[in-house]
Amino acid sequence: GMMTPTQFEAHAGSSAAKKWKASLRVIPGGAPDVPPHGNAVIIGRWLEQNGIETRSVARGPKPAAEGGKLGIEPRPLVETKVPSAAAEAARLKAEAAAAALSAWQPWNDVRNGNYAPIQ
Repeated sequence: GMMTPTQFEAHAGSSAAKKWKASLRVIPGGAPDVPPHGNAVIIGRWLEQNGIETRSVARGPKPAAEGGKLGIEPRPLVETKVPSAAAEAARLKAEAAAAALSAWQPWNDVRNGNYAPIQ
């Protein structure tokens, strides 16, 4: 039986490709202007040669789906503060200074009051 171009693409397994004009071919001898001993002609080209326009109709944008229909509940926006580059640099410097003080450094024992002579 006859199929629409969309049905053919679904039947051929590439319905998302939408390339029916390149997928279908007029077999040699299948039309009066396609010689029986020649090559098959892509149907899009054959249609254009015979004065049939094959451009697709432009569709408008699809309406946006509502969250409730998809089972999705919108969440309220949460405002967050992003620290400035200067504030972040100061924080990192203070963190590095604290790490340096917390690390055991024997040469700082006298300054820290932890010096005890070896007995």
